Amino acid sequence: MALAAIVVAHRSAADLPGALDSLLAEMPAGAPVVVVDQASGDGTVELVRSKYAGVLLLAESTNSGFGAGVNRAVEACPAARYLLLNPDAWLEEGALAALAGALDGCGDRVGAVAPLVRRPEPDGRVDSLGIGLSRSLGPVSLHSGEPGRSSFAGGEVFGFHGAAALLDARMLRDMGGFDESFFCYQEEFDLSWRARRFGWRFFAEPAALVRHRVAGSSAGRQEWREYQLERNRLWAVTKNATGRDLARSWRELVRSEVNALRYGLAGGASWVLAARRDALAGLGRVLSERRRFERGKALSRDEALRWRGVGETV
Repeated sequence: MALAAIVVAHRSAADLPGALDSLLAEMPAGAPVVVVDQASGDGTVELVRSKYAGVLLLAESTNSGFGAGVNRAVEACPAARYLLLNPDAWLEEGALAALAGALDGCGDRVGAVAPLVRRPEPDGRVDSLGIGLSRSLGPVSLHSGEPGRSSFAGGEVFGFHGAAALLDARMLRDMGGFDESFFCYQEEFDLSWRARRFGWRFFAEPAALVRHRVAGSSAGRQEWREYQLERNRLWAVTKNATGRDLARSWRELVRSEVNALRYGLAGGASWVLAARRDALAGLGRVLSERRRFERGKALSRDEALRWRGVGETV
């Protein structure tokens, strides 16, 4: 199969029709659309079965997270390329064709192409055009918050945003898929960074437009979301940063940690301390995973240095 689309859903029944309708309008005839429902219990399974009979439904008994959901869909539906789309996002007309054209035209070892993701509000502010890398080695949603009237050039970026992207299956196989321990948030940051060290590249295509209602499935759980983002960022840095990266970025890393700990200890947010506690608890697993994928490989040591600070506002 040349192309398959994947939507990982959890309690997304209200948003899912928008995503599926846009996919069915854009996907080539016969190309499968896969919905992985992760124990939603909100009618998602019934919705897909009753109104989207042509969609391949994988009804999971537990919520194992975004990365695990994508990995299950890839196992169930082999394809050369995978279009990832959040259930609270939808493709505008021509988006898939623009992504496919960019992936065809960007050269060898292109792991993914990111679209221009805008908010659904009338002003159409930007959510992302791929991701960059901050000076403290965290992910940066490129052009986030910029006005809808802005115009952008495409080109190479550090990585792709998980809300929507067209992925080359060879990159996923090369990397062994997403790290399922992240559960949700920052999985694409980890995968992009890891893949770059293996020689894969990533591009953004602003002609491909996607709308995204940000954090639809985690609405009302802001502290939980911040906890996931922060814990997983720490894991991604531990897993992927080289000695050169840390030597160049240590001042920014220390400053970031000191500010975060001050905020957490002052009672600003319990999630700040919880994220660091749990990141430390998972340190052994993260280091073991790092040793596993580095073993015997000729990896780039300078990818982060090359991209550090690109797209970051100061």
